[in-house]
Amino acid sequence: MANLFGDIAAMVDRLVEFGISESLAAQLKSFLTDSADQLTDQKPNTVSHTAFGGTPGSVQLASDAGKARAHVVEALKDMASGLDGYGQIIHQLYVDAKDTDDAAEADFIAQTKKADSMIPVSFAAAHPHSHGHGGHGGGS
Repeated sequence: MANLFGDIAAMVDRLVEFGISESLAAQLKSFLTDSADQLTDQKPNTVSHTAFGGTPGSVQLASDAGKARAHVVEALKDMASGLDGYGQIIHQLYVDAKDTDDAAEADFIAQTKKADSMIPVSFAAAHPHSHGHGGHGGGS
């Protein structure tokens, strides 16, 4: 399990580098949500107080097993919450990347239109006395 969660974390970190498609974000979010739901549904078996026998040591062992079970239940809840959090992060990464791309595209289009609207000044219009006669005039 540790490798799976490590792989998911690495994948989330690298989404920005590779670009985030809506489909990929949705698939990952669905996977993480489903995994979180499966973890939430997992409940370790309870241990009866006589599961290891009736001696004081056995009863203590059963009590310790019950405490361990409670910790496992909390750990499963934490893992499920973490997976759900990854799903929300992926969704937000997609939204942020798309918003940034949309804003950059709009800015690029505006700048391009601005540049296209500029009328280049020709050399002849800027220098009306220079008509390409090769010299400063004067007589021949």
